[in-house]
Amino acid sequence: MIMRTEDLMLEKTLNVIGNRKYEVANIEMADKIIDCINAKDIDCLYELFSDEVKNSDVDLKEQIKILFGVVEGEIKGRKKNSSEYFWKSADQRIKYDKISLKFDTTYIVDDKKYSFLLEYIFIPKNDFKYEEEGIRRIRFIRDKDRKKYYLRSPDSDSIDMGVYVPAEYYQDK
Repeated sequence: MIMRTEDLMLEKTLNVIGNRKYEVANIEMADKIIDCINAKDIDCLYELFSDEVKNSDVDLKEQIKILFGVVEGEIKGRKKNSSEYFWKSADQRIKYDKISLKFDTTYIVDDKKYSFLLEYIFIPKNDFKYEEEGIRRIRFIRDKDRKKYYLRSPDSDSIDMGVYVPAEYYQDK
């Protein structure tokens, strides 16, 4: 089937609009994560994770407690009390009428003492495996340790799901 130019442009526009709502959902997810951390609400943050993570990571709530214990005071973004946003990547799969979309996002946030990289993997839609929808992983590392705990380091790669905070941040407390 050959499509007219107008039809192709309309299809492209609808695709952009559809993806835009997921980009907005990704930004809203960052705000929810920050709100849960600042409220030190374990259940709030726990519920943002996908069913797959909640069902397979038996100590997820303990990991969340560790994250809360590392934060000193309230975390805030660097620009007008909102997070500084770095959209790292989006992975989209489409097959027939099914779609899967995954965001890998980093924000820089500050507490009373440190600047942190708040990195998370968020799957807003997955028609192939609905149980994957939600947060898959949160990494919380000090900005000054960015190279030490680079995303592809062997230490961080072993953590596929759940919450990752370097042990050195909480073992000396």
